[in-house]
Amino acid sequence: MLRSARPYYVVALLCCILVQGPGYAQNKRTLDSLQNSLKAETNNVQKAKILNGLSLEYKNSNQYKEVITYANQARLLLENLGSQNADEKEEVQKVLANSYANLGDAYLNRGDYDVALNNFKKSLAIHESVNDQKNAARDYNSIGYAYEKKGNFHE
Repeated sequence: MLRSARPYYVVALLCCILVQGPGYAQNKRTLDSLQNSLKAETNNVQKAKILNGLSLEYKNSNQYKEVITYANQARLLLENLGSQNADEKEEVQKVLANSYANLGDAYLNRGDYDVALNNFKKSLAIHESVNDQKNAARDYNSIGYAYEKKGNFHE
């Protein structure tokens, strides 16, 4: 009976590979495109957006070390920017908040709940300061989920 079931396992394995294959190829193309854009970009805010895009692509493939690397690069780039006009400052803050949210997601998925919470709270503070209610709500949800994973249901 085991021998007769063997072809079905091979077919099932091939189906899994074929289903995942295009996703991997798409992810690889997206990563390559973002890397090329990053090399060509001269504007630091746009670079930070691209770095956040890279961190999201790596998050989608559960590569959290890379998420942290790229989100931290975006964060550092933005934190070191000089003064901007009001519109630019708000954009910088929103991109910075996204960097913190990406970091929070990565640490949450790695099981480092305290670091995740710290990053989600920084993201929330920024989103609230620029009156970005949609992303602030996302931050509240992430904070709640981190507390749940931590087993702290009272927070």
